[in-house]
Amino acid sequence: MRQAYAARGAEAPPQLLNAIDRMLPMLRMMRHGDGSLALFNGMGVTRPEILATLLAYDDAAWACRLHAPHSGYRASRRRGRW
Repeated sequence: MRQAYAARGAEAPPQLLNAIDRMLPMLRMMRHGDGSLALFNGMGVTRPEILATLLAYDDAAWACRLHAPHSGYRASRRRGRW
C-alpha cells in the first residue's frame, strides 16, 4: 500500500501506515524457517517467494515479534528459546 501511494505521488494516511507497521512484524513472526507462512483456520499455502517480496518492503525488518498482545497470540517456548 505504501508503494501504491508513493507511485501516485500521494501521502498515505497515518492510520494506514500505522497498520502496516504493525502487520509486517506479525507476518515475520508467523513465518516458518523455510519461508512459508503458518497456516490457520483452513488457510491455503502461501508461496514463500511472494511473502519474501512483500517483506522486502518492510522498513523495520528487525522488528520480529515474539508475542502479539492485541491478538492474544504468543509464540511457544521450545528448548529454552522463543
